[in-house]
Amino acid sequence: RLAVGATLQLVDAVMSGEVRNGMALVRPPGHHSQRNAANGFCLFNNVAIAAEYAKLKYGLQR
Repeated sequence: RLAVGATLQLVDAVMSGEVRNGMALVRPPGHHSQRNAANGFCLFNNVAIAAEYAKLKYGLQR
C-alpha cells in the first residue's frame, strides 16, 4: 500500500505543477500483478492504479 500511495502522490505532484516530471522508485514495483492474481511479491499494479486515479481525479482520457 505504501508503494501505491507514493505513486499517487507523484501523480498529484505532477498534475499540480509542483514538479515537472517524476519517477516512483518503489518496492515492490507492481509489474507482476494481474487483475485477479498477485505474482512475484506484487500485490498491486502501481502504474495501472495511478493511471486510473489520474483519469478519475483529473479527467484525463488516457
